[in-house]
Amino acid sequence: MPPPDRWLNVQELADYLGFSRATIYRLVAEGRIPCRRLHGTGVRFAPEDVAEIERSSERPPYPARAKRLKAPKRTP
Repeated sequence: MPPPDRWLNVQELADYLGFSRATIYRLVAEGRIPCRRLHGTGVRFAPEDVAEIERSSERPPYPARAKRLKAPKRTP
């Protein structure tokens, strides 16, 4: 998927990368994703930063939509 051509908000970045909003906020708080802070709690992400995030090895290994493995059911 090509990088976006405009600044993204948290929900748009989460959808684009396949992460949850909580993960995006956590990565911002940890300083692992560059962003521009707006007045209040809003943040935006530049297109070039989104492309870098996508290429980076710093991406968390567990995207929000990953399927969880379940233990097999025991039969009595």
